Amino acid sequence: MAYASRIGDMPAYSTIYNTLKGLAAHEATITAAHRSDAQKWGFLQFDNVQNYRRQRDHRIGRVNKMNIGIAATYCEFEDVDLKAANLDDKF
Repeated sequence: MAYASRIGDMPAYSTIYNTLKGLAAHEATITAAHRSDAQKWGFLQFDNVQNYRRQRDHRIGRVNKMNIGIAATYCEFEDVDLKAANLDDKF
């Protein structure tokens, strides 16, 4: 991420971080609402994500490191026949 807010090229890092944090909380609320509705079906797609953080400012205690985490995407099925989800028919 090119950080150049001091010269007006882009917003401050804290603005971008808080915006992404708010969007994630909003999407988590929507996903939780889908969980409680039996008429809606979907799936979660998980993947690992990696980001190498190179320290450009050489000071004591700062080292290059690899950030490793997980990302998930929720996708809702559209036009689902609820008869397909009936477990009594499967047994």
